[in-house]
Amino acid sequence: MTVRGKNIFEQEFCTQNRILYKKKPIMKKDRFQGKSVLILGFGEEGKDAYEFIKKQGVSVIAIADKNEQIATPEHVAKYTGPSYLDAVQQYNIIVRSPGVPYHLISPLLSSNQELTSSTNIFFEECVAPIIGVTGTKGKSTTCALLSAMLKQWGKNVYTVGNMGNPCLSALEHITPEDIVVYELSSFQLIDMKKSPHIAIFLNISLDHLDHHKDYKEYVQAKARITVLQGPKDIFIYNQEDEEVSLVASLSKAQKIPFKPGSSPIKTTWAAPIEPVLAVANIFSIPDEIIQKTIETFLPLEHRLEQVGEWNGITFINDSAATTPRSTLRALDILGKSVKTLILGGSSKGSSYRELAQRILDSSIQTLVLFPTTGKEIEKEILALGRDHPMIQHVSSMEEAVQACYEQTPRGSTCLLSPASASFSMFSNYKERGEKFKKLAKHYGQANA
Repeated sequence: MTVRGKNIFEQEFCTQNRILYKKKPIMKKDRFQGKSVLILGFGEEGKDAYEFIKKQGVSVIAIADKNEQIATPEHVAKYTGPSYLDAVQQYNIIVRSPGVPYHLISPLLSSNQELTSSTNIFFEECVAPIIGVTGTKGKSTTCALLSAMLKQWGKNVYTVGNMGNPCLSALEHITPEDIVVYELSSFQLIDMKKSPHIAIFLNISLDHLDHHKDYKEYVQAKARITVLQGPKDIFIYNQEDEEVSLVASLSKAQKIPFKPGSSPIKTTWAAPIEPVLAVANIFSIPDEIIQKTIETFLPLEHRLEQVGEWNGITFINDSAATTPRSTLRALDILGKSVKTLILGGSSKGSSYRELAQRILDSSIQTLVLFPTTGKEIEKEILALGRDHPMIQHVSSMEEAVQACYEQTPRGSTCLLSPASASFSMFSNYKERGEKFKKLAKHYGQANA
């Protein structure tokens, strides 16, 4: 189904909100009045929630976090360490940060307590149309490209959510004429009470079982991006993904399916272009704006990022590839140029059978494997009983990059695309990618 019209949002959503809000958000400040509030998790989003709620005149705010070393504002009650969740029952409103699993909190609540999140508060208060994007992989690139295109078109765009930009601090600046692009993880979606006006569902595969109870809960969380949509809302979804298509069959929104790779516009990004083109169609964005956006768009760091070429070897940083599917996508794009592949990290409960098969069918000559999933990947490869690339286990990024310089043929590519989380050796995928880039450059220049 194709949805196209002349500035559909300005005709419906924005016109309605201009009347209601007269270009300025009106906060529902009484939501917190007379209530005690607990901020659960005090990372970037928790800090943003604290500042927002403090401005509402709330007198009783507390903070709870598993990290005993977390720095908190003075004169604010805090609960840290292994028993931090014990504080939940003492407060009227619990504002959950995405990193705190929903299934650990919900059993602790009584019927007169409210569990919410920054995402829920934002969706309730935001006066601008929201384009929400979810999927196991490709969310950040899709959001960045959407934002770039809408800005190129002349719109004022707020890009928030899982990309690391806190949302609540933006509320006081947003008007109905603006557009919000919101990257939504399963952690944020699981207790959502409202779906975005335009929802984009890119793909889904086994992931985050270290956070969710099981795969069913993960899928159900992702599905909430459209579950609460109505007939005037729009759902853009990957028709090639069986789980996503099942979610679409239950949606009440207007549906726009897409097939990844079907557009004549070809890119080397780690996300499909088709849902972005669907949004362009909805807004009637001119072709020249789309073309200019694609020509000037810079891919995000740690997502098929070309680090440089040293000793005739091209180094590609795809550290954000934390699932087998994202590594498969990287191999699809880079093809036979990849001769050395760095894999492994901490487990997210993924299966590596399909990736092992793909490696055996590829031109890869050397595998450099990190603990702990490196052993799992090797086991899957050996179980297939075929000739396989040389396998080298390493315990640091220094060892990994040195091995790449020793084993990668000139004129080919060394790819860091771990298909695993980073937490066994690094604080996050960004730190992993930064170390890879720094060391690739260091050893390359030292051997020049």
